[in-house]
Amino acid sequence: MRAAIQTPARLWRDVVAMGVLIGLVDRLLLEFTGGPGELAAIWLGNGFLTGWLLSRPTPTWPYYLLAGLLADVFARLASGFEPLHAVTIGLANVIEVLIVAGIVRRKVPDIGDPKRWIELGGIATASTLAACAVSAALVSLVNALRGDGHLLAGVVSWYAAHVVGMVIF
Repeated sequence: MRAAIQTPARLWRDVVAMGVLIGLVDRLLLEFTGGPGELAAIWLGNGFLTGWLLSRPTPTWPYYLLAGLLADVFARLASGFEPLHAVTIGLANVIEVLIVAGIVRRKVPDIGDPKRWIELGGIATASTLAACAVSAALVSLVNALRGDGHLLAGVVSWYAAHVVGMVIF
């Protein structure tokens, strides 16, 4: 695992850098979807944030999660999402990230140990499949209640895009 971030200034720069990167990635992907209510074919932001968390000390995670949430919400607002809709989707993304990162950290505390990479792969895959199902169900329910699409189609689209994005990272 990466050494602890030593100073508050260094932590702040790291959190801001991560937030800016996720905001830019999310905004770019949203630009290609066509608008609010449509889903991206691939979603990279959550995999990026999960990897970032796993390379940082666990006690710093709340800062990164908050920055990731804000970055996602701002990217959605810039793409035309209504504020409440942007926040609910952002929260679903954070839940997805937290499930994967939390399970991986608990089961394989040192992801850099080559002796555990096979185990890490299995745990990361299983937690990704579960986490993406949870976030897909949440977002699809929110979108269906808003009248923004068919529940099952939303689940399948979100799930596929998020699993692919997590697997890439």
